Amino acid sequence: IEKVQNETALLESKCDTCPLDTFSMSNSRNLQCTTCPAGSTTEGEIGSTYCVQMELNLLSPGILVMGYVFVALSWCFSLGYFVWIYRNKEHPVVSMGQIEFLTLFCLGTFISSSSIIALGGEALVSEDNTMASRSCQAIPFLYSCGWVLMYSSLTAKSYRLFKVLQNSRNRIKRVEVRAKDMYYIVAVPILLVLVILVAWQLTDPIVYERRELSRDLNPITGVLTISSVGLCTNFQWKFLGPLIAVHVLLAVVTNIILWKVRDVRDRYQEQRVVAMASIYICELLLLGVPILFAVRDSSDARYIVLAGVVFLTDTGSLSLVFIPKIMYQRERAGSLTIFRKKKTNELHVSS
Repeated sequence: IEKVQNETALLESKCDTCPLDTFSMSNSRNLQCTTCPAGSTTEGEIGSTYCVQMELNLLSPGILVMGYVFVALSWCFSLGYFVWIYRNKEHPVVSMGQIEFLTLFCLGTFISSSSIIALGGEALVSEDNTMASRSCQAIPFLYSCGWVLMYSSLTAKSYRLFKVLQNSRNRIKRVEVRAKDMYYIVAVPILLVLVILVAWQLTDPIVYERRELSRDLNPITGVLTISSVGLCTNFQWKFLGPLIAVHVLLAVVTNIILWKVRDVRDRYQEQRVVAMASIYICELLLLGVPILFAVRDSSDARYIVLAGVVFLTDTGSLSLVFIPKIMYQRERAGSLTIFRKKKTNELHVSS
């Protein structure tokens, strides 16, 4: 009889555990199991003393829709200005504005704005994060290549005009500078950026990971809330530094060349508007970067800041370059002189 009693006690100690998705906050012999509240589980465990609820801080659908609207608007601006270029390609404002490079400028903003789509890549705790990591890796490719294409096209366009002015002043004769002779100015920065990005991707790529922010156990409900946030990580300065240097150098060189052709009338060059665009972008970054650090643990806020900076940078640059040209193109035919002041040099720029 004593043996049977001992075996019963032993069996009782083994079987008195709460089943799956139920819990008991105490391990007493008088076990009372409680079903986990809605949205929480025991994560496949039995005999749990609490339930787990994951707070993933995913992007809300409304925020994602806002990002897609930003992309659609930016693409519409790019395509709209592209159509305007080719509908008015015979007009002096457009032809002297150099159609090839204005087209590349529109293409650059189109590519850059596409990075907003990649910003929305996410993965749950239990999901494979491969696709989310691919989205993270696409962000610097799209934004950097698009931005460099924008500015390098302006650099090539301005340098071509500068060469025409320089040659005409030195030789006092008709000179020709072809657009294709300037394509290397666009190609070199793009290739340089691609080399940096590919090296980054091959050696130590950006990855998406979910970081735990906090754990909070409610003693009343018995629910352990684990808060986490998904982030693109592994941004290394050995690659970011050269990328930023290319961006800054390209912006500085563009503004220097445009300053050298400041005597040309505004309808044919963009010295003022590019300077304004550069200041505008710097102001956006000065405002956006501190805010980004302040809200880095909030997926929605971080997405709004990044998508907003990209959208405002692209659409603002497009508008600053093209709206003055559209205004000049719609003006009544007036003086078609190239310089602000009278010059005796004769210029010829061909495609």
